[in-house]
Amino acid sequence: MKIAWLAPYPINLLIPELKTNKNVSGHAASWVANLSNELASQKNVELHIITHVSGIPHSQVIKKDNITFHVIRYCFPFTSKGFPPYLPLNVLTWYKGFTCKALKILERIEPDIVHAHGTENAFALTACKSGLPSLTSIQGIIVEYNKISPSLSYRFQIPIESYTIKKNRNFGCRTEWDKSFVLRINPNANIFYVPEAIGNLFFKHKWGRTNPFSVLFVGYLSKRKGIEVLLRSISMAKRKFSQIVLKVVGSGSEKYLRYLMELTRQLDIEKNVEWLGSRGAEEIAGYLCGSTIFVLPTFIDNSPNSLAEAMTVGTPSIASRVGGVPSMIEDGVNGLLVESNNAEELAAKIIVLLGNEEMQVELSKNARATALRRNHPQQVAETVIDVYNAIISG
Repeated sequence: MKIAWLAPYPINLLIPELKTNKNVSGHAASWVANLSNELASQKNVELHIITHVSGIPHSQVIKKDNITFHVIRYCFPFTSKGFPPYLPLNVLTWYKGFTCKALKILERIEPDIVHAHGTENAFALTACKSGLPSLTSIQGIIVEYNKISPSLSYRFQIPIESYTIKKNRNFGCRTEWDKSFVLRINPNANIFYVPEAIGNLFFKHKWGRTNPFSVLFVGYLSKRKGIEVLLRSISMAKRKFSQIVLKVVGSGSEKYLRYLMELTRQLDIEKNVEWLGSRGAEEIAGYLCGSTIFVLPTFIDNSPNSLAEAMTVGTPSIASRVGGVPSMIEDGVNGLLVESNNAEELAAKIIVLLGNEEMQVELSKNARATALRRNHPQQVAETVIDVYNAIISG
């Protein structure tokens, strides 16, 4: 089977083979790398991945780890820089520069199936224009994200997202939330369950707290992820557990980080919060093992990767009852759910869970069992191959 992916592949994994003008960055997209590695190891699979990046002198083809990568140079006109958020020409032009090049690559490859990862970029649009048998995986939902964190790029992406869902036929969904979103726009869509693959590294680690009052947050530091709500809840939980420590893994804008640090000062929790910055998968897995609980008070998400990783390690987790999260956590069984933007309820759940070791152990056991069934790369790869065969056979 010849498969072509249109995907936000982690560019750092293609270095040093990729020739660059400077340090390049792209989406972390660990679930893409996890699944592609597993698929590429399957017999009778020829996998091509088409992606794009700025900061390279020219488009390149790289063969690595049994995968052929087609890396398209896609930059702001007359520069080697990406598209600025205040002038998103890529979105305004409906990604014409990328789609034209990607379609020529697909014409040359002649794949049996095209798999587009996400409607929040150019990939689903390209799959639609190819006319080939295709699967579109839903990742984020831009029209919903824009309600929480409005932006110019989101605003211009919304009609593209809607168009691709109306025009494409086959969709890979992870949650009831993204499934209902697709069917609301395209009632005739074929829906296939396609969970995300979590790296084997996280399955090799197992929760075993080293600090009984340690709370962990992993994610991009933005208002949408609810980090401010978490800080307020920590200040409340501190009244019960003065030893509480919140470890924050993730990066964000310098301006927002300064604001968050000032907020910790106002809340008198400066000594209770550790800012750890961006960390690699190995370090994150270590923090998950050693923390008592993982908390994700997001305002909106489909199937947050950080939560899936926490459940894989078995870290007892608390997350917001929003978007697709209720499809991941069964409240009181393999995690706890709280209303979003409710610091009081979150603080209460943190206090309950920190003080109940028996509950921690039960949630940990059930979360890990869920992840083994749902997110193991080998299991996901088998599911995806079955979906591909179903689409190809018509």
